[in-house]
Amino acid sequence: MVINPIYNLLVVSTSTIHGSEFLEYIKEDFVKFIASDELLFVPFARPSGISFDAYTAKVQEALNDKNIKVTGLHEFENKKKAIQEAKAIFVGGGNTFLLLKTLYDLDLVHQLRVQVGKGIPYVGTSAGSNLTGLTIGTTNDMPIVYPPSFDALGFLPFNINPHFWIRI
Repeated sequence: MVINPIYNLLVVSTSTIHGSEFLEYIKEDFVKFIASDELLFVPFARPSGISFDAYTAKVQEALNDKNIKVTGLHEFENKKKAIQEAKAIFVGGGNTFLLLKTLYDLDLVHQLRVQVGKGIPYVGTSAGSNLTGLTIGTTNDMPIVYPPSFDALGFLPFNINPHFWIRI
């Protein structure tokens, strides 16, 4: 089992643990890992149906004290270019089926693979972690929509079933 040594992945179980604020328990590691003051956030998993804007604002609020500018991928007309120019990428949790379907519908799966293959830091929490494996076949999420394929990003040569914490 070989993992591309160029990949720069922070694969996280969840963004929130009981008794803490959003990203609080991993914030210091998160900030050190992305090593950037700019973050491209992928809000497409929409936990509890939250809007893209509200989800992005939640990430921004959590990182305000670290002076990191968070921009949601949904805000860009040219989303492929936004991924190409990203200094760090964060794919949040929510529904894995919805997340993957949206990425396929927007034709962004390949672009994410290319950029992360260049060493761009990728942080995934929950559904964003599920995507780092070969498929989403081990997700516990309800299939509220169906992507055209269950093939995920394939950064790891195995599937992920959060909720755990690993850095590669």
